[in-house]
Amino acid sequence: ERATMGKEDELPLILSPSSNRMKHHGKREDLQVIRGIAIIAVLAFHLLPAAFPNGYLGVDMFFVLSGFLMSTILCKSALTSSSILDFFVRRFKRIIPLYALMLCATTVAVVMIFTISDMDNFMTDVKWALAIAINWQIVLRKVDYWTKVFDYQVLLHAWSLGVELQYYLIVPFIVAFRTKFLGGLGRFILFVAIFIGE
Repeated sequence: ERATMGKEDELPLILSPSSNRMKHHGKREDLQVIRGIAIIAVLAFHLLPAAFPNGYLGVDMFFVLSGFLMSTILCKSALTSSSILDFFVRRFKRIIPLYALMLCATTVAVVMIFTISDMDNFMTDVKWALAIAINWQIVLRKVDYWTKVFDYQVLLHAWSLGVELQYYLIVPFIVAFRTKFLGGLGRFILFVAIFIGE
């Protein structure tokens, strides 16, 4: 799911070419460092949870980084119906093919490994995954995340991708609203409201 953040952090969208934070391939070094720290934190949390109990915050770092990159891209261009549609197409072209491959490979593996009694739960999970809404499945069922981990829900990891894709669906309209209707004070109030909501 982290493959969704690739060339979106190219510097011409954010910094001038003269910035000392730009590499020859046009990516911001500071964002690459943040991405690396987040990956290490998540891996450490899964491999050594007792030693790195807060490593899951690496996922939050990815969300913040993705939000920053996407909103920056949108703020740097004129928002029209065609540009928003192009934004959606580019985002989904980067994510959906690999996501579909993951679902197919996981389904094949589950059919070969799981027992018949486990298949009903898995097929339910597949339906939510196809809707890219595993995160809402967890919320609506009011099930503790860690309970699902120990129940071997093999598609549980798709929740974060669901959050990211759902964010992509609304962020153009948030940026458009901010650009058209909010001045400096209004933008600050919106920021505070989002921060409190988090």
